[in-house]
Amino acid sequence: MVKWLCGNPSRLPLLLAIYFIAHVLVRTFVSGTLDYDESEQAFLSQFFQLGYNSQPPLYTWLQRGTFETIGYSVVSLALLKNIFIWLTYVLVFEAIRQATGKVQLGLVASLGMLLIPQVSWESHRDLSHTVAAMFATSLLIYCVVMMAKSVSVGVATRWYVLLGFTVGIGALFKYNFALVVLGILISAVSVTRYRKAVLDWRLLLSISITLVMVMPHLVWMTQNFGLASTKTVNTLTGGQSEVWIANVSKGLVSLSVSILACVVGPVLMFALGLGRNRPSRVMDRDLGSLEIETRYLLERFFIVILFILVMMVVVGQAVQFENRWLQPFIFLVPAWLTLTYSSLLLEQPRFQRNLCRLSIGVMAVILFVIILRPFTASYRGKYTRLNVPYPMAAEMIYEQEGDAPRLIFTRDMRDAGNLLIRFPDRLILCEEAPHLIGESNRIRLSTDSKVWAFTASGSTEGLSDFGVHIRSVLNLPVERTFPIQQLSVPYLHGKNGDAKTFWFSAISLDTDAVAADQIVLQPSRFDQASSGQSEVR
Repeated sequence: MVKWLCGNPSRLPLLLAIYFIAHVLVRTFVSGTLDYDESEQAFLSQFFQLGYNSQPPLYTWLQRGTFETIGYSVVSLALLKNIFIWLTYVLVFEAIRQATGKVQLGLVASLGMLLIPQVSWESHRDLSHTVAAMFATSLLIYCVVMMAKSVSVGVATRWYVLLGFTVGIGALFKYNFALVVLGILISAVSVTRYRKAVLDWRLLLSISITLVMVMPHLVWMTQNFGLASTKTVNTLTGGQSEVWIANVSKGLVSLSVSILACVVGPVLMFALGLGRNRPSRVMDRDLGSLEIETRYLLERFFIVILFILVMMVVVGQAVQFENRWLQPFIFLVPAWLTLTYSSLLLEQPRFQRNLCRLSIGVMAVILFVIILRPFTASYRGKYTRLNVPYPMAAEMIYEQEGDAPRLIFTRDMRDAGNLLIRFPDRLILCEEAPHLIGESNRIRLSTDSKVWAFTASGSTEGLSDFGVHIRSVLNLPVERTFPIQQLSVPYLHGKNGDAKTFWFSAISLDTDAVAADQIVLQPSRFDQASSGQSEVR
């Protein structure tokens, strides 16, 4: 297997492409319901904005383009994400292969990422911006490696153009990509060959390209800073106490646990596979200088990133770190381990064979678990989001009411995104994102129109506020009530008798006395309060 893969550098990318195509097919097969990030992207794709929420807009723009190209479906969502993941593996493979001149080492660095659960499992389960940021990081590493490789003969201008483009898309994928850029820049300046490549007057060209790409969104950020930052800040600082040392201790523990959870797989593989052999700096003179300096680049990159994260704990008192926040940095650990143990790896083909076998096993297990997870949810007593029967609920409403109206209200993005897959040519608004209502005035409702209200809430709790929200947006009288019906729909792949509760209302506007011939959507006002369980008030 190893000899076959190493016989042609295009074989590993081809094998990985088959694997990720299988992921697209499996995701499409297991459920027509969208998961958390999927539904958010489906909902947001209705609007073309310079910014949406606490994440930059580029992923949503690309998802919108994918929808318009191949249609609103689970396939469109799975395809875009798996392209980014596939490119990440390929770029890591190419970066290490170019730095070392050895296909075997590129193979180990790339397949080693399968041993990081956050990369191999969580990326497929439900992530979007994080996998895009991981791709941008891998493209940045590949770019600077190729720049350093050609520094002796003169770095071509195209690499500075690619550098600027890469930083631009990374910044528009996820805000923490700024830490990646800072870490790479500082570590590159500290390594001779990389310093010569980076500190060139053409770096101004890279900076100019990046600024042109990100400036419109930066302007949006200055105008919507709270929307862009509040969620992330609240998550990082949630659970703070009034005692500084307690916050620091909690933050350092959380950071350490997240790091260990991400790196334990590849570290164990290298430790067990190479036994008591240890990397020796004496071997450095026998290795190509680009290989050595690329190892230094990654080592110092990790040191810089770790320092920044620790400072966030000590100074900013961040106390909560999610594994996914570390993913754009931590996925490079197998590449660093490969460079560190490169001589030993080349001398031990058995390790390479074992890694290939283990990787194939991991791929098979992940695909199997992805298929099994929603099908066994009823036996585990915990239904997943993929078991929520949105497609069946949408079909029931369609059969009962006929074609959907031009406007549908939902309570959150999970409801909105799932309905949009069924009704892609309708405008769907949600109570969770009132800031986007002002961008929806492209629609005008005549007084003889209908609108729908829909929510997957398991109880009537919150329906009153939902009614207030709808009246505010439509500028309807306060006393207006909406009859509501309960829908009980069996879970996808669920046991007999297990059902999900939905609430639905078809709201006719023709009985409301309004002054204008058309109803213009208004920004939502949450200054009313009423109650009711058989009606949305």
